[in-house]
Amino acid sequence: MSNEQETDLNANPNAPPADLSWKRKLQAQVFQHRGVPLLLLAVPIVYSMLTKGDLQLWEAGLGLLLAVMAISLRLLAIRRIGKNARVRNCDPHTLICTGPFAWTRNPLYLANILMLTALAVTAGNEWVSLGIFVIGIFCYWPVILWEQTRLEEELGAAYQSYKAKVPALLPWRAPYNGPETAHAAIVPWGEVLRREKSLIPGIGVAYGALILARTGVVPVVQWVEASGLDHNVLHTSIWAVSIIISVGYSITSERKRSRRALRKLQQRQEHLAREAAKAAVESSPVLPAQG
Repeated sequence: MSNEQETDLNANPNAPPADLSWKRKLQAQVFQHRGVPLLLLAVPIVYSMLTKGDLQLWEAGLGLLLAVMAISLRLLAIRRIGKNARVRNCDPHTLICTGPFAWTRNPLYLANILMLTALAVTAGNEWVSLGIFVIGIFCYWPVILWEQTRLEEELGAAYQSYKAKVPALLPWRAPYNGPETAHAAIVPWGEVLRREKSLIPGIGVAYGALILARTGVVPVVQWVEASGLDHNVLHTSIWAVSIIISVGYSITSERKRSRRALRKLQQRQEHLAREAAKAAVESSPVLPAQG
């Protein structure tokens, strides 16, 4: 095995290529840790829940409507993209342009933003809700630019044509109807629900917790008021907890990526060793039988 092959084998498949510019490397890191900003956006939601008054019916209704829209959008998008979802690294091989992807190039990200907005509305602050929607778009924008560059490199003219006709995030054009849509595969609902088994329970628990807290069934607001805790201290405490959770999430995700990369490396080395042994056997001379 040559030195070049050994160097390639020991590379981390999840790491950005060494020849990328600092800007591309930064975008790659943002892509790998794209869940962290969304965790931090939970801070104003929790703070609003603890400082706002009684729950209004329109807040509960609008929050539920947005949550249902977000869940539906995500499930429909997963049904189209299936295992091609870029959950670990952006390594595209297939252009997905049907279903929600005919309206927006990033329906999964839009669904995530809508979920946070739904929780913010339920928490009781319309300005925070609007801010989270806008900030969510800005948080995802570097990720979208990184994926867009990789998709253009991998898929070429087909993706460029799709990109020219479909908005990056907010659907405001007619749906895409290119030649690729005629042969699009659809993932069975059973597979979709298996992949997203924690989606509906997770959103349901978060929405239910906000409803219980703001209606006083679980008197969290009353406990905070009774403690006499200053609002600035409360706000700082929520930020501190959120940052700790975000750092823990990043460290855990990085460790998982490293373990996956190590397994892939070991599997690749084992495969090459088997291929080398097979080639050695096939190339060895056959000795004539002794009479």
